[in-house]
Amino acid sequence: MTNFENVVVLWESFKSLFKNCFGFDFRALEDIVTALDSIGRKVNWNRLDNWEDLDDIDILHQVLNLHVIDDEVFVITEASYNESAGPFRLQPHELESFTINHLDKYGECFFNGDVAIINLKTKSVWAFHHEGVFAYIDNI
Repeated sequence: MTNFENVVVLWESFKSLFKNCFGFDFRALEDIVTALDSIGRKVNWNRLDNWEDLDDIDILHQVLNLHVIDDEVFVITEASYNESAGPFRLQPHELESFTINHLDKYGECFFNGDVAIINLKTKSVWAFHHEGVFAYIDNI
């Protein structure tokens, strides 16, 4: 099981790492989409019908079917914006446990809103939008 206290990263640290990697500021998933739009690159969204009826782990599997996660990632969920949380730094083997236990720890589903799973090493993002669409975005 993931130790939630050990995976939380300060927002300032994450924002600095993100900007150094991608060259633009991050506040929310929409910032990534906007930055890509500004250079004429469109996100290829996949629709997930009835996503609100699915368990978080089932949604995670759909998102991960787009591309395997094999490096450390930073995860931003709606809970990341709570005062007691922040971005979460996870290893690939921790992601499923973290997703399953997210509701108990933070009182809301992992996929309660926009979710960004960000790999700084490969400059890629697994994105879930609160309207029930998801994408894998590489070479950002």
